[in-house]
Amino acid sequence: MEQKTTSAPPEHRSLLRAYGSWVVVRSARRRAERTRLTPGSLARTRGHLLSVIAFLAWTAETGLTLDAVTQRHIDDWLDAGGPSRRSVRGFPQWASRRGLTADLDVPGPRRAPEPRDWSTPEQRWTLLDRCLNDDSLPLDVRAAGCLTLLHGISGPRITELTTCHLTGGAQPTIRLGEHPAALPPAAFHLLAQQTEHAVTASAIARISARPSTPWLLPSQLADQPVTAHHLTSKLRHYGLPVIPLRNSALITLAADLPPSVLSSLLGISLTSALNWTRRAGRDWNTYLAARAHDEGLKTSSDRERVRL
Repeated sequence: MEQKTTSAPPEHRSLLRAYGSWVVVRSARRRAERTRLTPGSLARTRGHLLSVIAFLAWTAETGLTLDAVTQRHIDDWLDAGGPSRRSVRGFPQWASRRGLTADLDVPGPRRAPEPRDWSTPEQRWTLLDRCLNDDSLPLDVRAAGCLTLLHGISGPRITELTTCHLTGGAQPTIRLGEHPAALPPAAFHLLAQQTEHAVTASAIARISARPSTPWLLPSQLADQPVTAHHLTSKLRHYGLPVIPLRNSALITLAADLPPSVLSSLLGISLTSALNWTRRAGRDWNTYLAARAHDEGLKTSSDRERVRL
């Protein structure tokens, strides 16, 4: 945060430090205590702080003090930029409560569009069979693809996983949220194979006396996992499009599990789980049947062909 505030106008640095410390950092800590800080949430936090800095720089350039900013001023600033400027919203509210500005209204961020990309049941089970049994695929691709197809785990979340998240035994599990989620034995065997090969390519990490984090998917950097971008690009290269496969896995799980259970098993927010349950309540089977007919595919599940 200190690096970000040094780029702000000198007269606003103390204000930014106060806002950053009492609002931005505390909010991030509360989130970390409730669930976890993902790369996406950290990026949104940085984006919010950068929007505040940009807004304050604009007021300095236009010769405005904070107490002189009106609704018209902030509307003009919002209209002159892209949708990302709406992330400044929390700052005017905070400043207004402290009597630093007038009561200013900033629209909230636009709602994310509904998912549009899906895979058919046959496509999903065929790809799962491929991940479990096709030795020609790289092992890390098979492991990540299996997690995407079974539990709808996002790329960033997969990269956060360590070997400690896996538990063997009569009923293997993986801990993604508050409670462990069951793994088919064949999937656990595949992930166990990946843990045996999950050794960083960094020579520095291999000779370091400091214990390294046992990432499920380590990178070539010392004690670092692969990036989500690298992982999703690699999956796509081998014919595993992450977004359609993840969407289909999540909506299938949401059709069978209550939102609270879905949230605790997958480590997603309750709001996200409720949205997936709402989507599962629609007639997606009709959509998938129509798409399968157009593509000349059968819609009946071929789970029996997947050697679990």
